[in-house]
Amino acid sequence: MLSDKVKSELLKDLDSSIIKTRKQGTAQVAYLEGSQVIRDLNKIFGFDGWSFEITDEKMLVDSTREVEDKYKGGQKTQYFCSYRVTGSLIIDGVIKSDIGLGDGVAYQPTGHYSMAVKGASTDALKRCARQFGNRFGLALYFDDHSGIADYTQDEKNEEYMKREEEKFMLDRKANIVTQSTLKLLNKLTTELEANEDKNIDWMIEKGYCFAKVTNYNELTEKEALALVKVLKAKKKANNATNKN
Repeated sequence: MLSDKVKSELLKDLDSSIIKTRKQGTAQVAYLEGSQVIRDLNKIFGFDGWSFEITDEKMLVDSTREVEDKYKGGQKTQYFCSYRVTGSLIIDGVIKSDIGLGDGVAYQPTGHYSMAVKGASTDALKRCARQFGNRFGLALYFDDHSGIADYTQDEKNEEYMKREEEKFMLDRKANIVTQSTLKLLNKLTTELEANEDKNIDWMIEKGYCFAKVTNYNELTEKEALALVKVLKAKKKANNATNKN
């Protein structure tokens, strides 16, 4: 059973800035990169909250042909194959399955196989993930572009800060940070908001020194560095906002 928090994430529109395009024949095709889909799966469901497995595979085409060698002259052998896999994405007991296709071209006897298998596996993962809604690319199949949003820089900054704070809390659960670190973060954040005219670099430096000296017995070096990382994230978000 998916949690309400996960459901709210899945109901969000697809961010137009992560959509890629490629030429396919005479048309431009929109798509999401496999790495982006994996990044969002980790973000929404957690690193240990999902799994993907190949349940079936089949070679559709395996052939060779002689092509012109533009560098050395004469002919050389080109190896080509087309591969199909069936994959299943498993999240909290929910299973989504679909097929994926991949082509491989190489000039060595085995290189085309690995290329085709990787391409088919990534395609299957993306096709499975899109069944979870617009956030994972379902919106790309709608002619009216519904489900796709142009998020403002402020919204992206807010999302960025949310991710950094979630990482901070995950570190806390992994015993990298403690309750005292959170108290320190809250104090520095309050001071930062109350002294907007001061340079944020000063706050970062002060945060690190405070963590390493004043509370040295309570905070480890990893905790201090985690704290500084959150402050640096605030700086990055501030800089992006100021540019606009």
